[in-house]
Amino acid sequence: MAKFTVKNVEFDFDMFDVDNAELYESETEKVRKESLKTVENEKLSQKIRRIGNVVCQAIDNIFGEGKSHELFGDKVNLTDIALTFQQINSKLTKATNAEQTEIFKNDQ
Repeated sequence: MAKFTVKNVEFDFDMFDVDNAELYESETEKVRKESLKTVENEKLSQKIRRIGNVVCQAIDNIFGEGKSHELFGDKVNLTDIALTFQQINSKLTKATNAEQTEIFKNDQ
């Protein structure tokens, strides 16, 4: 189980559980698609809210309801949300890789 901390919020996630891995892949793909999406006549404030909501929903779906609120409170700042999501992905990847290395190291 990968354990890491972002913005003083603790995360536990088992990426080696196939259902978790599929959920993570699905949610991060939703974020990627929404971030690249162009909406005609969309105001900047609308885009910030739309993408921010998708990222927060992904965080809650992956890590548990309310996790995005622990990170951001009621504030919707796209820079903060995007950088935090990137940091979560980076730390999760590092923790998962370390765990995988440890598993296979013990196998030798």
